[in-house]
Amino acid sequence: MNARRRWFLRVLFVGLAGVSMSTTMTSARASDDDLAVWRAARLLEEISSDPKPGIPQDELRQAVGILIIPRIVELRVGLGRKSGHGILLTRDEKGEWGHPEPVDVSGLSVGAEAGHQVTDLVVLFQTRKAIEEYGKNPNRLTIYMGAGLAGHGRRFHHHASTDGKDYRVYGRRHGFDVGAGVSAETKRSPAFRAEPEPESKPAATTASTAANGAKATAAAPPVTATTKPAERQLDPRAARHTRADEARIRRLAAAPSMPRLKATLTALTTPPAQAQVPATGTKDAAVRPAAGSRPAGPSAGVIPAPVPAPRGARPSLPPPTPAAPPR
Repeated sequence: MNARRRWFLRVLFVGLAGVSMSTTMTSARASDDDLAVWRAARLLEEISSDPKPGIPQDELRQAVGILIIPRIVELRVGLGRKSGHGILLTRDEKGEWGHPEPVDVSGLSVGAEAGHQVTDLVVLFQTRKAIEEYGKNPNRLTIYMGAGLAGHGRRFHHHASTDGKDYRVYGRRHGFDVGAGVSAETKRSPAFRAEPEPESKPAATTASTAANGAKATAAAPPVTATTKPAERQLDPRAARHTRADEARIRRLAAAPSMPRLKATLTALTTPPAQAQVPATGTKDAAVRPAAGSRPAGPSAGVIPAPVPAPRGARPSLPPPTPAAPPR
C-alpha cells in the first residue's frame, strides 16, 4: 500500500510540475507579446515626433503593410545570440489596419567576435505580394568580418539591398561589433507561410479561340472515369503550430497598447486633407455688401475655401498617453 501511495504521489507531482511549467511558459509568451506591442507603439510615436526620421512620408502613406520589430538584441562573445519580437499589420479593403500577426527573429553566430547591438527595424510593403516575397527566404546565412561602432540616434537608414523591390527596409542601431564569424538568422511568422493564390486564367472571348477549343475537345479521347484530386492532409504538428499562432494573434489584438499603436499608425499613414475650392459656375459668386454697411461674415451661399496645409507638413497626432511598459 505504501509503495502504491508513493507511486501515486510521484505521478501527481510530475503532472503538477508539467502543468506549472506550461502555464509559466504561456504567461511568459503573453508578457513578451504585450511588451512587443508597447515597444512598437512607442517606436511609431518617436517616428511621428521626429521632423526627419529617415522614412519618407509618401512611402508610409502608400504602404499596405508594415512590419515593426523594435529592439532586436544581438550579443556576441565567441558565441552569439540574436532575438527579437515584432508585429506585422496589413490594411484591408477599406484602408483600415487589421489584426496583427506576430513575427519572431532569432539567430546564432560563432567566431572570433565580440559585440552588443540593438536594432529597430521597420519594413514597408507597397503591395500584398511583397509580403510573400519578403517571407520566401526567412533564413539567412552571413559571413562577416570587421569592426563597427554605431551611436544611438533617432534617424532610420535605408537598406540599399531592397532598391527596386516592392518593400523597403529601414533600420537604426546602436552598439559595437568587432571580429569575424558566421551567423544564421531566421524569421518566423504565420503570414510568411501563406501559400499564394492560384492565378485565374482569362476566359476565351474570340471566335477563333472558341473554335480551337472545340477542335481540341473533339480530338481528345473520351474520358471514361473521373479522378478526384488528392485531399491535402494537415500535419498534426503543423496544426498545433497553427493553433498556437491563432492564440498569439488573439493576445496581440487584445494587448492594452494595441489601440494606441493603431491610432499612431493611422495618423502616420493618412494623407493630409487637400484644399478643395468649390466651383460655383457663376461669374460673380459673392454678394457685395451695401454701401456704408460692414459685412459681419461670409455671405450666404458662399463657402470659404479652407487654408491649404503647408507642403511637407505632418498630420497632427493626439498627445501620447503615458503608459507604463507591461511587466
